[in-house]
Amino acid sequence: MSDTVDLGALDALAAQIGEAETLEVVRLFVQAAPQRDAALAVSQPDQVARAAHTVRSGARLVGAAALAESTGRLQQSAEAGAADWQQQRDRLREQLAAVVHELEGWLTTRG
Repeated sequence: MSDTVDLGALDALAAQIGEAETLEVVRLFVQAAPQRDAALAVSQPDQVARAAHTVRSGARLVGAAALAESTGRLQQSAEAGAADWQQQRDRLREQLAAVVHELEGWLTTRG
């Protein structure tokens, strides 16, 4: 398991729904990442909280448990107006980029 994506979770997903479907799920996550990142980049905490919730769902599906945990914390912090929600958001955007990078590599090995 890497620090960003549990590749075993992707294998388990493929066993459940099929290899082609898993590839499609991962591709969709990667393709949506720029839009999700842009949604996280805004300065309104309520919009960031909604964007974090959306990222969280996809992150869980593609085996990015740490990203899912981070998005959950960001969502709560942004909703509560915590003083550090913007710093959390910035770290989460970096984490999202790392997950996307790893998933892109995984996709190239799978075709």
